[in-house]
Amino acid sequence: MPASLDIQLLIDGANHYALTPYQLLRVAKTGGVTRGLGHEPRRHLRSVAANALGIVVDDAFIYFLDAGHGRRLKLSK
Repeated sequence: MPASLDIQLLIDGANHYALTPYQLLRVAKTGGVTRGLGHEPRRHLRSVAANALGIVVDDAFIYFLDAGHGRRLKLSK
């Protein structure tokens, strides 16, 4: 039996976002290429994604909580 995979989904005006335990992804509602978000070293973003509690967006950024380190983080959309 496969292990469960927690995925948080969020939809804004033009995009869908998925936060998995391994990465934060964006894809346009119209389809196309799925893009990984984040400018931090990949290993660090993986540990943040594993501890993320929620995601929200505004016009310019996506925000999420890093529960493992007690931080609020934001990335450019």
